[in-house]
Amino acid sequence: MPVLNAVAGSFYDNNHVFFVLETICVMAFAVSFILKGHGLVSDPELDRRAAE
Repeated sequence: MPVLNAVAGSFYDNNHVFFVLETICVMAFAVSFILKGHGLVSDPELDRRAAE
């Protein structure tokens, strides 16, 4: 990061590249979390095996 900041710091500061990339990563994580936790149809067989 220090080398990147020294080489192209003004480009990244002016264009907010890190903020944009961080926002994309957080949104991708949120979508995957929602789909994994709530977006899938429940499988009765899986529920039965988990209860054992």
